[in-house]
Amino acid sequence: MAHLAFLFLSLLSLSLTLLSQAATPSPKALVLPLHKDAATNLLVAKIQGRTPLIPTSFVVDLTARHLWANCETNYKSSTFGEPKCGSVQCKTANTSYCHTC
Repeated sequence: MAHLAFLFLSLLSLSLTLLSQAATPSPKALVLPLHKDAATNLLVAKIQGRTPLIPTSFVVDLTARHLWANCETNYKSSTFGEPKCGSVQCKTANTSYCHTC
């Protein structure tokens, strides 16, 4: 009898855990601290980016769907490559700015 009670409580606990995880919505927004660059009047967010991680400034264009980052000359990354023209990324962004070889 004690074995059945333990099994019942275990199943109840597992069910409640799974239900609480399923009810937690994933975030729909990203909140970043912004500052206005005095020289350009552009909004800038500083985040950790690239490989290895370093503080990187991104220009935030509130009228567009993209973050812009300036790439330094001869910058090499082990994880980032420019999207090629006709790629899923370029089609999703609906842009004509893409990397051609």
